[in-house]
Amino acid sequence: MTFAHSIPSCARLFFVTTLSALALVSAHSVHAQSVTATLAVGLQPNAVAVSPVTNTIYTANYGDNTVTAIDGVNNNTVSIAVGLQPYALAVNTANNKIYVANSGDGTVSVIDGTSNTATATLAAGRQPWAVAVNPVTNKIYVANYGSSNVTVIDGVTNATSSIPAGTQPYAVAVNPTTNKVYVANYGSGNVTVIDGVTYGGAVGAGVKPRSVAVNPATNQIYIANEGENSLTILDGASNGTTTLPLGSAPRSVALNSVSNKIYVSTASGTLAVIDGSTKTATPVGLGAGLEAVAVNSANNQIYVAVDNNTVAVVDGTTNNVTSLASAGGPLAVAVNPVTSGTYVTNYAANTVSVIVGTTTSVTIIPLGRGSGTIILNPVTNKIYANSGTSANPSVTVIDGATNSTTTIAGVSLGTSSRSAALNPRSNTIYSTAYPLSVIDGVTNNVTSLSVPRTTSNLGAVAVNPVTNKIYASGMGLNWLVIIDGSTNELVTVLTTTGNLVSFAVNPVTNKLYGGSLGGNISVIDGDTNTETVLSPGAQLVNLVAVNPVTNKIYANDYFGTDVIMIDGATNSMTSIPIEGAAGQGRAILVNPITNKIYVGSSGGIAVIDGETNSVTTVGGGTD
Repeated sequence: MTFAHSIPSCARLFFVTTLSALALVSAHSVHAQSVTATLAVGLQPNAVAVSPVTNTIYTANYGDNTVTAIDGVNNNTVSIAVGLQPYALAVNTANNKIYVANSGDGTVSVIDGTSNTATATLAAGRQPWAVAVNPVTNKIYVANYGSSNVTVIDGVTNATSSIPAGTQPYAVAVNPTTNKVYVANYGSGNVTVIDGVTYGGAVGAGVKPRSVAVNPATNQIYIANEGENSLTILDGASNGTTTLPLGSAPRSVALNSVSNKIYVSTASGTLAVIDGSTKTATPVGLGAGLEAVAVNSANNQIYVAVDNNTVAVVDGTTNNVTSLASAGGPLAVAVNPVTSGTYVTNYAANTVSVIVGTTTSVTIIPLGRGSGTIILNPVTNKIYANSGTSANPSVTVIDGATNSTTTIAGVSLGTSSRSAALNPRSNTIYSTAYPLSVIDGVTNNVTSLSVPRTTSNLGAVAVNPVTNKIYASGMGLNWLVIIDGSTNELVTVLTTTGNLVSFAVNPVTNKLYGGSLGGNISVIDGDTNTETVLSPGAQLVNLVAVNPVTNKIYANDYFGTDVIMIDGATNSMTSIPIEGAAGQGRAILVNPITNKIYVGSSGGIAVIDGETNSVTTVGGGTD
């Protein structure tokens, strides 16, 4: 069964730019939070996960071998049969699939989020108790408590492989920015660190680690050690550790990457609030034993399942607590950051409590006369926008939590979306408005990189966050600069067949696709730095976009009437005619979840169905 509502087309912040201001439409103001519905699900709902893209909530029902899918708009439910004793589940936003760890029969059920049906059952190890997804690489990691290993699932092919872990792996978390996976081993008191799909060894933790969380902004990993009442803080760069004493029996850990606060629930009824910068803890008493904790970074609210049949809502700014009545045995919590809906499974009552309470507000932030180029870092909740002139360039940095601004003088993000790019791995912004500028997202310091040039400006820039490589082209020149993002040192200068004016990266295959002024498309192999040239017969390829899930690439012929679709596996090309909305395309975007491609031009917006290549034209305009 498919829920009959459209997928949201925007995320937490919607941006409207003019030459003088930036309008932010957000839902961050919290008012009168309450439990608005209690929904019947399967027996003993043990875990819950949210797809913010489709606004669907999934519960793993341990007692009757089902998953309940809840429509976040109307609270309608669908029951999906899965394997024996489903214990954990995770949503892959890259392909709209849900992966369910079935602890009773050692399998993983794969649910298609579009049809809400189980489409595959994959063999895992014994007692799979935790699952995590890397949406960048489309890999799924399953911690098998009974067989002390990790099953790795390829999200494209469903092929599986096994990696050894420590004794009784209990929890798993992914840093998609560094492509590292962290597995808390309950029996051996350590953490297995996996680099991509390569076994990377073990790092010491405390006694009986049972929960792990990753802050991709700081590259810090937090492990709650139930057996010794402590929190292990692991540095993702050095694998060095720090131990912080906590209350009795830490159970669950969650964090707010924007405020750099970490929240640990304990059996003693204390929520430990940890400052990630100082590594100091503040206790917040919640009255009874605590189960799961979840954070909404958008509104800075923390939700804790409490053993006295309540849900504690903690204000992240003040640590003030509001207690909401729930049903019997609140156990797991999940938040939809787009809608700010919160979902709590009630294990004993076989229900889910739905908590809402936000309002939408609009704030206009003056910027000066910038070009409208914007970069958003969703991890740090910072927005970067041009705010100066060509003679006196500047970038305004907006704090998404407070709307406070900071101005960085002497730097520009360029004049188009292709001239600046975010590296989420290092929290840096690269701009090709000469010189090649690097903005440090922590300090706002600007570094200029020395690259070959004979013209005043560089061209396009793109980032592969998995390999941490940056690619920049020369305006009017046939070369490509490749930079190591960890050192900002020049790796090589690759001579290209044409002048590349637009880029798109497929981080899964490590391929870069560049459109040229001559109408060709360059395919750069990120492993070998070699070029393959495709000739689609275009005059100017000004826009390129990638669907990493289907491994399809879409390129716009600026002076033609076609979009060129490239099969990333074979480099074969298919022309997709677009009448009315083709030519002089201004934007091309891919939704990997729905497999839809959107091409905007003066003639309107063309919507391409990635399955059939059929085209629907909507809207229209004069510019």
